[in-house]
Amino acid sequence: MEQNVNTRPVNKQRDVYTDALKCLLILMVIRAHVASFGFGIQESFEHLSSYMQFSFRMPLFFFMSGYYSYKKSMTGSDIRRSIYTKFLYLILPPLFFSIYDNLLNGAYILNFINEGFGKYWFTITLFICFILYYLLRIFLKSKIALSIGLLLFSGIGIGCLVFCDLEQMKYMELNRLAKDFQYFSFGIIAKMYYDKFVLFVTNQKVITLATVGFFGLTAVMFRYHLPNAVHHFLQYLLLRYLASFVVFSVFFCNKERFQQNTWINRLVIFVGRYTFPIYLLHYFFLPDLSHLRDTITNDIMLLNIIGYAYSIVILLVCLAFTWILTNSSLISNYVLGHRK
Repeated sequence: MEQNVNTRPVNKQRDVYTDALKCLLILMVIRAHVASFGFGIQESFEHLSSYMQFSFRMPLFFFMSGYYSYKKSMTGSDIRRSIYTKFLYLILPPLFFSIYDNLLNGAYILNFINEGFGKYWFTITLFICFILYYLLRIFLKSKIALSIGLLLFSGIGIGCLVFCDLEQMKYMELNRLAKDFQYFSFGIIAKMYYDKFVLFVTNQKVITLATVGFFGLTAVMFRYHLPNAVHHFLQYLLLRYLASFVVFSVFFCNKERFQQNTWINRLVIFVGRYTFPIYLLHYFFLPDLSHLRDTITNDIMLLNIIGYAYSIVILLVCLAFTWILTNSSLISNYVLGHRK
């Protein structure tokens, strides 16, 4: 009997559910930048939707980066090759776009030397995460030792968040590293202990507790004024872990649905595969909506509607430019950081 086209798998070799998840995350990134760069609004956590949208976006990007970076065995030459590759794909592209952005805005083209990559902070932070991971792989050979090393580095980062002045840690994005290395680490650990991780992420009791905990904690933080130390612990640690787990488990538990050969799945997965070029390009297409700032500031629903509408358009424009630019293998590899 002929197989139904709507149930035929999209790709048996690839975890397409993570591509779908990345599609959602990059759309949320663009929406946040429409608010900050477009409207000129620095969103606070005075709105319930802000808690929900900002709690899992970047943690899951770091988590998945760590998740797919782990390999059971890596020789010294493998590590050196990986560092070289990560430099090519994580440092050179944002370096090019930082210089290009400075040229467009009439700024000093080497401004990044003093001020860093700025808008492209994610790439330098992720690159340092990989460097720390590879250093641990050189000295720690067993899974247990590697796990302890990752947790130790994560703990140091959390300690820096609590006891250090983050304004003094902006050099080389160390403040971001202190905040996000823990999620990168847990991604590696999840892949190392994959079988146990699957049992954990699909356990209905754990999913229920995490979901109830996330929405309950969000309501408490939104409704009550808490001491700063308690609020920061809940917002930047517990809430992010709960939200990241809940969202990842939704996609993981429904991964068969993303393997169905439907047009929406193909579109979502296609976007997910090109999140890095989209991330690099989208800054150049952010609209100037500052004239609407006073109108939009206190209306979070209108901000979300307009923000996501613009985000979808920007995403499609970025895909069009990506399609054009990736026609050149050199541009695809070294400018957009996308391997052909």
